Amino acid sequence: AVTATLADLTIYNGFAAGNGGGIRNQGNLTLQRVRLANNRSGSYGGGLYASEIVTVVNSFVENNSGNDGGGGIYSGVGALISATTFLSNTTNRSGGGLLAYIANIYDSHFQDNAAMENGGGAFVHHALVARTHFSANRARLEGGGFAGFGEQRFEDALFENNLALQGQGGGLSMSQSMA
Repeated sequence: AVTATLADLTIYNGFAAGNGGGIRNQGNLTLQRVRLANNRSGSYGGGLYASEIVTVVNSFVENNSGNDGGGGIYSGVGALISATTFLSNTTNRSGGGLLAYIANIYDSHFQDNAAMENGGGAFVHHALVARTHFSANRARLEGGGFAGFGEQRFEDALFENNLALQGQGGGLSMSQSMA
């Protein structure tokens, strides 16, 4: 697999009928101080579609939309998110801000993201979340702030003013957890 690093750049107003409105990456990818804004995808990953491991550090993911999931970022394998803000991203499915199979999320903020299904802020099957704030996110079904259906661990996380409009777990919805 190809490994790439992108630093100190902005990608905005992109569109893809398929995956990755802003970026589509088929290998391992690191983003450092990157802004993904106003990108649209007809499938997964409005801002970023990563089929392998993605690392996002000190970045800003804003106002992206992925029709099938991962309005801000979609990661098919795993994601490491640190000191990153997800703001006003949307999807018609799950994971308004982030959709990932496995994710470690540190020192980040998810605000005003929305999903028509589960996980307004984030939908992650297996996650470690530390020192992260989820506020004013919305999901139609489960987990306004965060939804997960695998092992989850939360340390010093804050959930406030999140909504599950027709379902359960306004702030947080999990099927398994390790608090």
